[in-house]
Amino acid sequence: MAKKKVIENNELFEFQPKVLKENINDFEDLIKEKRDKNDTGVFIHTPVYYDDNTVLLQRNFESRLRQSDENLKSLYSEIKNTLMAYSGVNGRMLKMVEVFRCNGVLAKIRIKGKSLYLYLKVDPASIDAEFLKVVDKSMRRGYEETPCEIKITGKRKLKRSIMLIKNMMTSLGFGKRRKFEPQDYCAMYQFVDNAVIEGKNMIKKD
Repeated sequence: MAKKKVIENNELFEFQPKVLKENINDFEDLIKEKRDKNDTGVFIHTPVYYDDNTVLLQRNFESRLRQSDENLKSLYSEIKNTLMAYSGVNGRMLKMVEVFRCNGVLAKIRIKGKSLYLYLKVDPASIDAEFLKVVDKSMRRGYEETPCEIKITGKRKLKRSIMLIKNMMTSLGFGKRRKFEPQDYCAMYQFVDNAVIEGKNMIKKD
């Protein structure tokens, strides 16, 4: 059985002392832990069960977007429409991010867990922390051109992120498209029922 198969591999997991003190003996309780750690120090996500009726989605940005909640999709839709309103800007979904370009990378959007992250071609040091909290990612590979990270969690951060995008695009000399119709990306990337995103620790039920 699938459950037995995982239990046999339990020696790969090294739980924190506080977990051991709770005397958790039932495997079903163990898999409720959000993350566990093996002896290499690498985090391992909890097992994902699937069967022949499960829809397996490729592990990429589009799948993460589809399986996100409506609030995150709404934030994404607002940000993408703001970027796409400028002449010459194109968006392309990759495995981990969506990249927006025009004569170079202007912005990136990434979904991590249940949160939406925006990366802009803006100097993080130029942003007043009281206006918007940002994180400098200039030392991270792949984000040298878009070092300004913003975690968008609600309407206030969304509004100020849009203001930042507009200021950035104006400073870079971009103009708006003559005819632009905002898209409903919430409807475009609908949730897929009974689906899981392919990845490690997937266990097929017998």
